[in-house]
Amino acid sequence: MLDLGVDTLRAVPGSNRFRIRDLATGNRHVWAATNKGLFRCASDDITWEPVKDHPAAEQSILAVDATGDTTWALTTTPPRLLVSSHPDSSWTVIDLPEAAGSTRARISAAGARAWVGTDFGIVRVNTRSGKSTTLNSIDGLLDDAVQAIRLDGDIVWVGTRAGASIYRWVDDFRDPGD
Repeated sequence: MLDLGVDTLRAVPGSNRFRIRDLATGNRHVWAATNKGLFRCASDDITWEPVKDHPAAEQSILAVDATGDTTWALTTTPPRLLVSSHPDSSWTVIDLPEAAGSTRARISAAGARAWVGTDFGIVRVNTRSGKSTTLNSIDGLLDDAVQAIRLDGDIVWVGTRAGASIYRWVDDFRDPGD
């Protein structure tokens, strides 16, 4: 962790006890998706604490995203999307069978929409209704194996081994509405 106060780069104590798969920042916390569950660390501290607000948060986590007061995390087995609107609030759990078997994933989310990039394409989730749909190479993605995904308002950017795709989701009649 870069400590600007002393201008050094140093290891974060305790982080060597798990394998970090993804990091996100939001609501004054750094979030870590790890093979041993979801961990968080206050931005002004360097002490990792496991998230124990829901049993699913203690499972292996593939991906995490955080925006404002909301945090999203994807468990591996079974594949579930965890959504919390504050670090100390309860978690909403949405089953995502579409992500089963994926060895890597990325999440980009805002508001009631989460986009999960998997080995098999994109899973679009309405976190209020729990409805989801998928997009893959049949729908126009360059490759099913999503390496990176980023939501930018009405646009979703998708990076794959074959290049980048851009998708304007608000114009898609298949969007999982409320």
